[in-house]
Amino acid sequence: MSYIFTENLKNTRLDLGLLSFILELKRGTSKRLVLNGAVKVNGNIVKKPNYKLKNNDEITIDEVRMREILAEKESAIITPVKMELNILFEDNNLLAINKPSGIVTHPSYKHKNESLLNGVIYYVINNSKTPFCKPRAINRLDKGTSGIVLFSKNIDSHNYFSVQFKKRNIYKEYIAIVAGDIGEKFKNSTQLTIRSNLTKSPNNLRYKSTNVFNSEPAETEIKYLGRLENGLSAVKIVPKTGRTHQIRVHLSELGFPILGDTLYGGKEYSRLMLHSHKLRVNNLDRSIREIKANLPVEFTELFNNLINGF
Repeated sequence: MSYIFTENLKNTRLDLGLLSFILELKRGTSKRLVLNGAVKVNGNIVKKPNYKLKNNDEITIDEVRMREILAEKESAIITPVKMELNILFEDNNLLAINKPSGIVTHPSYKHKNESLLNGVIYYVINNSKTPFCKPRAINRLDKGTSGIVLFSKNIDSHNYFSVQFKKRNIYKEYIAIVAGDIGEKFKNSTQLTIRSNLTKSPNNLRYKSTNVFNSEPAETEIKYLGRLENGLSAVKIVPKTGRTHQIRVHLSELGFPILGDTLYGGKEYSRLMLHSHKLRVNNLDRSIREIKANLPVEFTELFNNLINGF
């Protein structure tokens, strides 16, 4: 890409001049592009950020080198890692991934290079049409939970979708399998709503319902789907708030912890049987986007005749 500077940029520093044409750049990044030889003035590489521009100077940016420099900055924070991604939806602003159970959404102390975001950054670096695409996780799922995770591709889309989550304008639907017939809790209805205030236990990683002052309100709608074989049953969950472990806590406190959720009293299993199945958002183009992640094989093996409803 190349630009010809006009008279109003005469005597402007080269690194500052770049900011006038590439709005996504920050000054530090612009300076780094110059220092690393990605910028030419009138066909010659100039490595001086304070080089003063003249009328009609032609500035050329090596786009390949620019991508490499931007990727180096990103990898200094989060390492790109090649991994298989199940992409459910993608446009210029949004990327929806079907996260498998057993992988964390964002890097942590114990999973520095093994998160879904590591894989998404690698994918974006190698597939994005613009070098300024910077993915950020909009929502998160627990390590054991599978299903839909949204990633923004730029700061504007991140703010846009984050506000929707904060204002609870996102429709979220989960599927869970529990031990026992939870249908006994529904009496003459197929749906019930649980409301409580959640707080983190000071002694472990668990959350619980409480009335303490600094707790956060949590609301969960649960729909009974039916009984399964082997003494199990299935439910659809629509959380109205997004508190940490909210679904897991509410089902556990109802007396039917999720299969595989040993933290909250569930029976041991090959995985946590909780799946983010459907999500509906307002996209930046004002369209309503519904994203669906099909049930994993661990669910379909247990659902039998119920599976036709999904």
